[in-house]
Amino acid sequence: MKRTKQTLRLMGALLLLLLCTVKASASQTAVAKWEFSTGYDVEKSGTTAIYTPNTLGWAQIANTKWSQTQPYFLPNECAMVPEDCKVTVHTSDGKWQVTSSGSAPNYLLRLNTASIDKFTAKADYTDGSKHDQYFEVSLPTTSLSNIKVNFSIGDGSSSSTKF
Repeated sequence: MKRTKQTLRLMGALLLLLLCTVKASASQTAVAKWEFSTGYDVEKSGTTAIYTPNTLGWAQIANTKWSQTQPYFLPNECAMVPEDCKVTVHTSDGKWQVTSSGSAPNYLLRLNTASIDKFTAKADYTDGSKHDQYFEVSLPTTSLSNIKVNFSIGDGSSSSTKF
C-alpha cells in the first residue's frame, strides 16, 4: 500500500511536470511589433528611407509624397533580427505620415491617397499586381508555425470613395 502511494505520487508529479512543459511549449512569441509611438532615426538612400525607433519621445513625421520617399519602418520590439522585419506603404499618387489621432491618443502610420478611383476592385483582391494603395509587412517566416497577425486599421475615406 505504501509503495502504491509513492508510485501514484511520483506519477502525479510527472504528469504535472509534463502538463507544464506542454503549456510552456504552446505559448506564443510576439515576432515583431510596430507602435508608431516613438521618434525615429532615419537613413535615406535615394528615395528609400529606413526609420528606426529611438527613445527620444514621440515625433510626428509630416505628410510626405510616396514618390519622393518610400518609407520602411523597423519594429519597436522584435524577437528576430529587426532589420529583417519591416512595414511600409505603397501608393502611386498619395502621401504617408506618422501622426496621432484622438485625445488618448492613438499613434498611427497613415496612407493619404490623392485619388478616389485607384482602389483595388473586390474582384481583383487576389491579384497583387492590381493593387495600388496598401500597407505591407515583411518578415522571415523560416521556423515559424501557428502564425497569428494582430493589427488595427481605420477607414478615414471620404464619402466619394467607392468600395
